[in-house]
Amino acid sequence: MVDINKLSTDLKQKPYGGAWCINDPEIIQALQMFLDQNAYIDIINNSDVNGFLERYFQFVKTSKNNLQGLEKYKSLAFSLGTTNTFDMFTATHPTRRLVSFKGEYIYHNIMQRTIYGKTTTLSHADQIDSNDCVVISCPFADTGQEHPEMNKILDKCDSLGVPLLLDMAYINISEGININLEHDCIEALTTSLSKVFPLGYVRVGMRMKKENIDDGLDMTTSSDWVNKLGIGMSNYVLEQFDSSFIINKYRQQQIDMCKQLDVDVSKSVIFGIDNSNKYNEYNRGFDTNRLCFAKHFETGVA
Repeated sequence: MVDINKLSTDLKQKPYGGAWCINDPEIIQALQMFLDQNAYIDIINNSDVNGFLERYFQFVKTSKNNLQGLEKYKSLAFSLGTTNTFDMFTATHPTRRLVSFKGEYIYHNIMQRTIYGKTTTLSHADQIDSNDCVVISCPFADTGQEHPEMNKILDKCDSLGVPLLLDMAYINISEGININLEHDCIEALTTSLSKVFPLGYVRVGMRMKKENIDDGLDMTTSSDWVNKLGIGMSNYVLEQFDSSFIINKYRQQQIDMCKQLDVDVSKSVIFGIDNSNKYNEYNRGFDTNRLCFAKHFETGVA
């Protein structure tokens, strides 16, 4: 059995390994200014979770992507990054088999191993079973663009009545993503600010559903029992920077690095994708090799 914890650690230690946000100096300066100018208790008292979720939803909606049917996901809940949403999805379907696809975020493999004693990773849509529940990312974790079988996966889940959670963690560092969110199988969407802004350790995310089902995330959101410090910080940068800021600022550097390393440009600005197996040491189990450039962009920070 592959040691998935070791795989993740080894890749993160490589020059282009892992998946990191860009430590943009303008955003860092804005965050520092917010913290310098606001007392802790004032941030806690003035951070409105519902206002934040509406602002964040608009941030996603105005990204440079075609997210058909997004407006139907009107029930918004606060999530600690995307991870909180993953755990709730798994808990909601205890009798189903949690499955993910090769190259997906390794957290799902860890959950599978914890629950079943082994990982449950699929290669193709036709491997989905009627008793499964599916987590898949779009943009896909291993390429920063649509999974090559994305439409087949959605159609298969529709036909079998299989619930699907769509992880959109990279949506605001991407452009040109096309996905139809009107499929019946899509139970929820989730995203976070961890890759958009230097807020990964603040743990701020959002779950989007078509209706409120009053589960744990709905309850903590309605009770205002959320990360108010993180919401305050996030609200401030969402007000200061539009949804295409990172894409617009760093796309040319991404293109230049891809040309330099002879890899393909991903729709997600932090990645280059090796389709020719030149960088096999960055393979994460999928057909391609993912290189992350976030730590190599010229940002003006020493």
